[in-house]
Formats: sequence, C-alpha cells, structure tokens
Amino acid sequence: MDLKNQGFTIIGYCPVRVDPILYLPASRAHLSRLIRWRMGWIPGKPAPCPCGLGGTSRSLLMVCTLVPSALWCCLPMPSANYMGHPIDYALSLLPVSASARCPPFWSASG
Repeated sequence: MDLKNQGFTIIGYCPVRVDPILYLPASRAHLSRLIRWRMGWIPGKPAPCPCGLGGTSRSLLMVCTLVPSALWCCLPMPSANYMGHPIDYALSLLPVSASARCPPFWSASG
C-alpha cells in the first residue's frame, strides 16, 4: 500500500539535515526562541499585546508599535510573490553549514 499517494506523509520521506538556525552565534535562550518560532510555537497562547492593537500573533508582529521599525529595515525583503512571514524568509537565508558565514543582516543590530 502506497501511503504517500493517499495523502499521508511518512517521516522517511523527509530530508534529514541540521537546521541552519543551529549554526548561528547566539545564546541558548535566543536559539530556543528561534527554534520555537520556526516550529510555529511563538507567540504561543493568544494574549493581549501591550501595544493595544490586538492579540499576540505573527501578523501583529508586523504592525506592533513596540517593535522598532529599524529592525524591519535590517531584514532582507522577500519578493512580492512570497507568501510567508518576513522573519521566515530571513531565516531561510541563513548559512547551511557551520563553516559558512552569517549574512550581513544577522549582525546589523549591533
């Protein structure tokens, strides 16, 4: 029986590789946050945002007045047809090996 043709995904079909996030020069706390973002676990349970614009969510992050706009200017902008979140796009541009250098936008906040 071919489960792939019936809409099931088998873990054996998934490519095995190390997530580029793990190569970043970051503290354990920051790496934990990045991994949780990648897995869709951040922002976690819905809660009111301190900015007053709604509940915490990935989409609110883009318009939250408490996030400095200078941070968004440091990230590379995806093409107009990109359907994901800008943070996910930036994470997809990270190095894929321990010897590769981080992109310039990663250290732009310093």
